[in-house]
Amino acid sequence: MTNLLQIGVGAGALLLVWLIWRAWRRSRGAELRRLAPALRIAPAEPARVRETGWLDRPGADWPKGTVENVWSGEVLDSPLLLFELAPAGRKADPVALFGVAEKGVPSFDLAPRDGEPGGGAGEVAFTGGGRFSELYRLRCTEPAITERLFRSEVTGFFERAENLNWRVTSNGEWLAVTTWPVGEREHRLAAKHLAAFLEDAKLVFRVLLGESPRPRIG
Repeated sequence: MTNLLQIGVGAGALLLVWLIWRAWRRSRGAELRRLAPALRIAPAEPARVRETGWLDRPGADWPKGTVENVWSGEVLDSPLLLFELAPAGRKADPVALFGVAEKGVPSFDLAPRDGEPGGGAGEVAFTGGGRFSELYRLRCTEPAITERLFRSEVTGFFERAENLNWRVTSNGEWLAVTTWPVGEREHRLAAKHLAAFLEDAKLVFRVLLGESPRPRIG
């Protein structure tokens, strides 16, 4: 009887270890680590995001929150930081932060209009802006931003992606891309959806910089 008990305890322990291992394999963090090489990102410390200074001055209506799950990489020779921003008491949302200090990108803020009337303070007027002006408001102190960044092919891109509610904010050194509003999801994004968000954010960045929407390799 003792031997049978020992065998039963041993089998139970093995089963428990297997269940824990299977749960770990299926966990969001483990799945992200498996996807990381294909995404060309690696785990990083939250301090990397804080060191950019972007969190101190992203825009008046960006929520304050906790930085979680940071990953680093590079896109178009610019540093990339992917992280999740968790406003107090709300779910975390992904943010992709691209270094633009060497790209000559000015400070600006592009946000879904959400019924807000046009002509607000600092808002850039688009001559014949059409659908883009109905969907988004762009604020910038540089008059030539429409010639430098928001050309017709760029505004057309945002028009075609109107259901994604992109929010793009630059402070001249770092450019953040997220979907707006932040913190209103019912559940944190699954790993595969976070990966899809990153690829879409890279596409936004490439389009703004006038690069090919898709890299030749990778």
